[in-house]
Amino acid sequence: MKRWASIAFISAYLSALTYGNFCHILQYNTASHPLMYYVVWDMFCGWSAYAQEIHVIAEGQSEKYYELAPGPWGPMTPWGFLPRHNYDNYQMHLNKVALNTLRHTTHEPITRIYVVEESWSKKYDLPDHIWQTRFEGQTRQGFEKYCHIRCEYRPDGTTAQVNYPWLEYLGHRNLASNPRLIGQMEKSRPLLLVNQPRAGREMTVEEPTIGIGQGN
Repeated sequence: MKRWASIAFISAYLSALTYGNFCHILQYNTASHPLMYYVVWDMFCGWSAYAQEIHVIAEGQSEKYYELAPGPWGPMTPWGFLPRHNYDNYQMHLNKVALNTLRHTTHEPITRIYVVEESWSKKYDLPDHIWQTRFEGQTRQGFEKYCHIRCEYRPDGTTAQVNYPWLEYLGHRNLASNPRLIGQMEKSRPLLLVNQPRAGREMTVEEPTIGIGQGN
C-alpha cells in the first residue's frame, strides 16, 4: 500500500511540474490560479547578474560635487550593509532624501541633484577563497563599473529628467539593434504609452543619457 501511495504521489508531482512547464512555454493559463506559481517554471527569473549601488550627488555653483546620501549623521542599514537609500528601487523618494541633507547642512547654492546608479558584475563580490577556486590565477583589481545617471532633480527637488535603469536600457538597445524585430515593428500597429504622474508632481521623461566610467 505504501509503495502504491509513493508511486501515486511521485506521478502526481511530476505531472504537475510537466503541466506547469508546458503552461510556461506556451504562455497558457500561467496566472489562472494562485497555485500556478508553484508549478510554472519562472523561479529566479527576476534575478540579475549585476549588483547595484545608488549615489545621490549635488552639484554646486562652483561645479563642486557633494554626496547627500548617507547624510553626515551616518548611514542607516536596515538590511545587510547597504544604506537605506539603496532600497528605493524606483527612485520615488530620493529627492526628499537629498533635500533633507541639504536642509541640515551648510553649503553653497545647489544647481542640480543627480541620482547615479553604479553597476558591476556580482562575480566580483565573491569571497577570496571562492574567487581563487573559481577563477584561479585571475585578479579582481581594476574591474569595470558602469555609472549611469538615473534621475536628475532641480534644486527645489522637482524632477527634471528620468532615465531608464542601466540594465533595462541595455535590453532596449539590444532589441532595437535586432533587424528581425525592427522589421516586425515597422509592420505592426504603433503603441503609445503615456506615463501619468501623480497630482502635484512634475515629471519630464527624456531620452536616456548614459555615462560609462571605470571604477577604482
